[in-house]
Amino acid sequence: MRIPQSVFRDMVDHARRAWPTECCGILAGKDDVVTRIYPLENRDKSRTSYHAAPEQQLEAFTDMEDLGLDLLAVYHSHPDTESYPSPVDIEKAYFTEALYIIISLKAQNLQARAFRVNRSKMISEEEFEVS
Repeated sequence: MRIPQSVFRDMVDHARRAWPTECCGILAGKDDVVTRIYPLENRDKSRTSYHAAPEQQLEAFTDMEDLGLDLLAVYHSHPDTESYPSPVDIEKAYFTEALYIIISLKAQNLQARAFRVNRSKMISEEEFEVS
């Protein structure tokens, strides 16, 4: 998957603005190229979990359908831990077709990694390109 530099910057800015709680959002596009970001409100307002605002999710998916875009990734941040899926992240990985990108702000040392979580809740790390 390819993420434009401007979209990646928007994701990181979202994570930094949300700190010390987790942020969350959706990336959409076509043919593995992200063209749109949908930052969502984390209703959990938690350092260790996120629950995207349902009405914002509906708006994002409606817009994606109207624009003919696919769900490519779900992103969220980890304010205090590494960028690796937590047990809660794995349990709530409902979109098996999407990548899950986790932005770690641990000690303000930014790290972003992507994972795929299949229906059996098996995790595999995936590559993505920022350009």
